[in-house]
Amino acid sequence: LLEPAQDAAEIARVQIERTSAPTDPEVYGNVTVTGAELKGTAVGGEEIPNLIDELPLVAVLGALAQGQTVIRDAGELRVKESDRIAVMVENLSYLGVEAAERPDGMVISGPAKVVPAKSVRSYGDHRIAMSMAVAGLHAEAPLDIQDTGCILTSYPTFWQDYATLGGL
Repeated sequence: LLEPAQDAAEIARVQIERTSAPTDPEVYGNVTVTGAELKGTAVGGEEIPNLIDELPLVAVLGALAQGQTVIRDAGELRVKESDRIAVMVENLSYLGVEAAERPDGMVISGPAKVVPAKSVRSYGDHRIAMSMAVAGLHAEAPLDIQDTGCILTSYPTFWQDYATLGGL
């Protein structure tokens, strides 16, 4: 979610150290990120198949970024464990974020103050629950996320890892 910057200090850096063997079916390793201010962006086209499961998190990052973040060409989000487009727009709106639903994506305006107006719902979707937990790290008040047991299906140690980032 970063636009090219003039000053090298404004550019995020990602360093990847592969620790899996070349024959491992799943690539894994260590990722080190040096952050920078988030800037809104457009995500669509050929990027979508590689990001489809991460788009709820991209939407949360869009709420924290400067400017608009547009997600398009992602109609597949409507037929996941939940309608992730509708659910993310609903939940972000409950957090005080300006978010608009589109047939194949969403538009999020930031940076937003994340102020929970009411509980958010995961709809039993682990990716929604985890992305809302990340939004909660930036909330001005405690965030109540309903039905978080679904996270155990994909990331059993999520809450321990979340706590190391300052989450409650």
